[in-house]
Amino acid sequence: MDEATVRARLNEVLDPCSVVAGAPAGIEEMGLVRAYAERLATVRAARREARTAAGQSAGERAQAAESVSYVRRVITAISVP
Repeated sequence: MDEATVRARLNEVLDPCSVVAGAPAGIEEMGLVRAYAERLATVRAARREARTAAGQSAGERAQAAESVSYVRRVITAISVP
């Protein structure tokens, strides 16, 4: 499946607020896919740092775990069968 097909499928997922406002918009069209991609890049960087950094603080570990959890929720929400 190419990127254009994935983006088209993502735009089939409409933002409920935009629907209520009478101007339906898909999640890719709203820029949420870009936000997801940026967040994923952040998570990947955090994972790399976690593997190489010794003595990571509890707060840093919690933040990385929260980021991974967020990405998993987004992936589940936009999974294309």
